[in-house]
Amino acid sequence: MADINLALVAALNAAGINTEAVVLSTRNNGVINKLYPVASDFNYVVAKANIGEKYYLLDATDTQLPFGLLPEHCINDQGRVMSLNKPSYWIDLVASQKKGRTYIMNLTLQTNGKLTGKMNHYSTGYEALEQRRNIRKFNSIEEYVENLDEAMPKIKILNHQIINVDSLDKTLSESYDIEINLYDNMDAQRIAFNPYFFNRITENPFKMADRTYPVDWGAPTDTKVVLTVHLPANYVVETPPQNLGLVMPNNGGRFVTDYIAQDDSFSFSHIIQLNNSIYSSEEYPYLKELFNKIIQSEKADIIFKKKS
Repeated sequence: MADINLALVAALNAAGINTEAVVLSTRNNGVINKLYPVASDFNYVVAKANIGEKYYLLDATDTQLPFGLLPEHCINDQGRVMSLNKPSYWIDLVASQKKGRTYIMNLTLQTNGKLTGKMNHYSTGYEALEQRRNIRKFNSIEEYVENLDEAMPKIKILNHQIINVDSLDKTLSESYDIEINLYDNMDAQRIAFNPYFFNRITENPFKMADRTYPVDWGAPTDTKVVLTVHLPANYVVETPPQNLGLVMPNNGGRFVTDYIAQDDSFSFSHIIQLNNSIYSSEEYPYLKELFNKIIQSEKADIIFKKKS
């Protein structure tokens, strides 16, 4: 691995781009003691390309990485820049992009109890990197979609379109025509609908009462879901969801929901943002409570009722 990135450093310098090697310790190797660093503590090398007033950290060992994006296992405190014409120095190893995912669903509740329509999934940053890796585990996109369909027993994929799998600097776009068997009986006067039927959080990842060490989230995350549902002519929304706006101190994160009613449809959106890569032990209770509130909110149903 080191040979590949050292060759990258040499190649960029030969091309006239000032580039330095950065030695670091990967996440599973531990954090470097910067007061008494020793060579054996470092186990990885990346390139630092200096272009104008900016610099870019590059890793040529992974062909799926877009320009300027380090693999997550390299985002670990600081690395040491080794320069040929000046003393070495420390540099922060931080995520240059978020883990961004957006779901947009436009669905219609049919009189037979099925929910049909389109679901779009847009991935950027580390989310796109992860999704591209998931897709390339399979021999073809068709095999990937077939596996995805099997993993979601209540959702049937009728058609699909996936673009920008090989365009690493662009948003990865997945579009699916879906059918969900939601209700067996549409004769009931009232029916319950949970808008968090997809990627619902059911368990808090933070279970400790107290924590004396930081939470290393790797990279900031940004998840947005926009759901539009068109109702049958004989149904209306009786109990809408409550709009929420929860924010952590110092803009560390937020959870926001928004419900908008229309004549025969409604839109419901929610956003989960974690804006820090690392949360201190003092921030841990707020992070834990944010997830408690998210889980509590995701249990609430929307109630439809038949028109009089």
